[in-house]
Amino acid sequence: MFTVKEATLDDLAHVAPLYEAYLTFYEVDYSEKNPLQYLQQRLGNKESVIYFVVDEQGQYVGFTQLYPMFCSLEM
Repeated sequence: MFTVKEATLDDLAHVAPLYEAYLTFYEVDYSEKNPLQYLQQRLGNKESVIYFVVDEQGQYVGFTQLYPMFCSLEM
């Protein structure tokens, strides 16, 4: 069984390695950047929402990051 949760700043130390794996998969060089800090800034500035998935053992196994920019109510 998997559980999906919305990330808080406290979760980002566990989400950041998933984000780094994502960057690696897409061959993005982040060697001179700080993925954890990037995620902290996005959440801290309310520029994105992150959801993560944990398995039965409490392991973080997936994530998605959403950038809400448009409101369908403000056509």
